[in-house]
Amino acid sequence: MSRFLGCILLFVCALPLRAGAQVSYLEEAKTLGIVAGQGLACQSSKYDQFEMLARAIVLTKAPNPQALQDGLYAFNSAKADTFLAKRRDGGYLCGEILRMFDNQDIYNITLYEDGTLKMPDGQIFTPKTPYDASKIYAVDTHLQENINNVYQSSVDKVQQRRTQAAVSAPQSAASQGRSLRVQNAPQNTVQPVVNNFSPESSIGHLSRRKRY
Repeated sequence: MSRFLGCILLFVCALPLRAGAQVSYLEEAKTLGIVAGQGLACQSSKYDQFEMLARAIVLTKAPNPQALQDGLYAFNSAKADTFLAKRRDGGYLCGEILRMFDNQDIYNITLYEDGTLKMPDGQIFTPKTPYDASKIYAVDTHLQENINNVYQSSVDKVQQRRTQAAVSAPQSAASQGRSLRVQNAPQNTVQPVVNNFSPESSIGHLSRRKRY
């Protein structure tokens, strides 16, 4: 499965920006998340620029507040799942992924201060509610380190559960039918982070534009 994710990058990179493509808002958000997860796992030098523009797309194209929350969840969930998949497969195809990731049309998008987007084909998207685009993303120099720590913690927990299960199995067999109660671990959710950015974010792709 993780190798399949590595192979579909060429398709998903083009999907959100393809001229005339009939892609739903949530599908586009999820696609952007998949690509972001691959770029992050393969340590692309353009990851921060991609993340900023991807978030702007999700924010600006949201048709309503509820769709925005769903879009952010889809984006973050897909990014996290893809990142972990690439970690598990040891960076399979990262060389090819980086070549495609660093040469996407998304980098030709112009992002204006009020959240307006001018796409590579000239199409204009304006947000339902204007926002300060300078605050949607702040470069996190410890992002890789923090995610690696989270990943290692999750691996350690899985190994610990397996060890506990192996120890409990003989005890269960000797209990003459008494069943062990296994409590399911709570599912992790990725919280939207639209309002949690530093105002001193470093955005080299931001353009000034006066709204009328």
